Amino acid sequence: MSRRFSFKRYFCMSGKGFTMVEMIIVVAIIATMLAIASPSFVNWRNSLYYRQTSRDITTMLRKARSMAMSMNRQHYVVFVPSNSGNSGLYAYRLIRRSVDPTNTTFANYSCITGSSTNPVVTIKGTTATPTATFGFTFNTNGTALLTYPGSFTNDGNVAIYNGTIQKYLITVTQTGRISSAYVN
Repeated sequence: MSRRFSFKRYFCMSGKGFTMVEMIIVVAIIATMLAIASPSFVNWRNSLYYRQTSRDITTMLRKARSMAMSMNRQHYVVFVPSNSGNSGLYAYRLIRRSVDPTNTTFANYSCITGSSTNPVVTIKGTTATPTATFGFTFNTNGTALLTYPGSFTNDGNVAIYNGTIQKYLITVTQTGRISSAYVN
């Protein structure tokens, strides 16, 4: 004699259901788990913003160096860092020098720009005036100058901050080496 499979016998519960006390306990457990996990999630999300900003800036610098070597023209990367009134705002520009080397203005240059309005991330230079505009010049042989036309020489660093705490440091050396390091 073969028995027939009965869905009702194996998978259906009895007609009782859940009591209100059981539902309250389950909701309380879920709420407790969410309360414990929320700060970790916020910190994780913020660290993603810092890491992504570091990657974006490093990529832009490497792109400028590569383009300078392949096009046989100087390229500049100019940073407009955050200041106390614009927390979370920064901008950068990759500028290809015009064919005319006597042209000292950016009027005839082509630009690739990027910016962020993320309220968590701020970038600054690491000189005495960290909120001043700074930049780098990449030469056709792959070396770098720690300045751009019309500006002062910087120390070769771009710092990524969480308010007042530095999170990442991007360094450009005069040999053209570009590196990024987690600081805190």
